[in-house]
Amino acid sequence: MACMGRASALRFVAVMLAMGSLTTSASAASSTLYVALGDSISAGGGAPPGKGFVERYYAYLHDNAGVTELSNLSLGGETSSSMMAPGGQLDRAVAAIDDSSDATNVTLDIGGNDGLSGQCSGGSNAPPCPFRANYAGIVQSLADALAADPGEEQFQVMQYYNPATGTNSSTEARYDEGLLGSDGRVDCLGAGDEIGLNDIVACDARDRGTSPVDAYPTFKLVGRPLIADSLHPNATGHAYLACLFEHPELAGSRTPCGPGTEPADTPPDITLMRARGSAVLVRTTEDARVAVSGRVRLPDPRRAIRFRTVRRNLTAYRLTRLALRPMSRRGALRRALRAHATARAHVRVLARDAAGNRRLLVRTIRLVG
Repeated sequence: MACMGRASALRFVAVMLAMGSLTTSASAASSTLYVALGDSISAGGGAPPGKGFVERYYAYLHDNAGVTELSNLSLGGETSSSMMAPGGQLDRAVAAIDDSSDATNVTLDIGGNDGLSGQCSGGSNAPPCPFRANYAGIVQSLADALAADPGEEQFQVMQYYNPATGTNSSTEARYDEGLLGSDGRVDCLGAGDEIGLNDIVACDARDRGTSPVDAYPTFKLVGRPLIADSLHPNATGHAYLACLFEHPELAGSRTPCGPGTEPADTPPDITLMRARGSAVLVRTTEDARVAVSGRVRLPDPRRAIRFRTVRRNLTAYRLTRLALRPMSRRGALRRALRAHATARAHVRVLARDAAGNRRLLVRTIRLVG
């Protein structure tokens, strides 16, 4: 390579630095970010790991809008006050939006836990409940950060579903009043106790230019098949939420992913553990009806004892002890456990959720005497 003069060398270095700067800028610009804020619903409560609505929605944004990064800051038990605490979820979200990545999508669900904090027992619009002022501050802070971020953004806020939907109970009625207000509808005309949590979310969205996603009517229509426990959606419910964020115009539809399309569904996962004696511990990831059966091999390979089928309704994520009762020769099993301390049991667990989805688990475990 021929030698170059000092001036030519300086020009060469300047050009290379400029090219490096352009490359770095292009790389940063190509990195697009989805920021999720919220409580246990956004954190995936009620769904298997990685199957919450935020992860599902991110997969949709990745495939259809080229979004390359997800920052899910959601925390179980979060309230509007704790979200605004210094160094809390809101501060971290604003920092993520201000970072070099281009924040293209933000979702927010908050307020469901405010009623459990003691300050909002009289409703989301009743003093001393801070939710209305907190919510306005949260949305404004995020909107301001997005306004300073390059490019176009979509900022979506969730109106809550009723977690007791389909029970026709006093609990369902209480949730309805908390969400819709005493007038039983979402609008921006009411006052006092006519204003529920979802009224505040919807009206703030109208006033600040965010996009509301209304989960309430679809969950009301479909009912218990979408619910895992007393608060959270199951895997199917999270799939429905993701579809509603993808297609908010289909709120109230039984098929929010589009006409004739059911959201992806997942049967309940099963955990099976041994317990002392002829008993097992069973846990499912959704409320489910389980049937447990099996047989145990005695030390003599020619002898085996079958168990009666045990059927039980299980609450999601609650480890439940189920006693396995031999159909015959109960004394032989007791003697075998006393003599050998353990026996090998082949156990079959069939779980069915409220939507009719089934999962079968078959395992060999050791019963401990």
